[in-house]
Amino acid sequence: MILYNSPQHFRSLLGVLGLWMYSAFNYYLIGYYVKYFPGDVFDNFMMMTIAEVIAPIVLFMVQGRYVTKIVLRYLLAGASFTSLIYIIN
Repeated sequence: MILYNSPQHFRSLLGVLGLWMYSAFNYYLIGYYVKYFPGDVFDNFMMMTIAEVIAPIVLFMVQGRYVTKIVLRYLLAGASFTSLIYIIN
């Protein structure tokens, strides 16, 4: 009933669902295409696993110190910048 009474909650729900679908698709797609990355498959999976262990720890430490809205802006900007560097190279 809250979603029907408040359009702001409904828009927030749609936004969160869209972000979840986007991130889940990218997460599983990267895992699927790891075998095509240059180098040894086992080394690539090990590096991907290490990154998956380190990322939540770093994110927890950063979000504990700063406001979440500001942190998300900088994380998105950093991810965009690194993806542009990857595309250029």
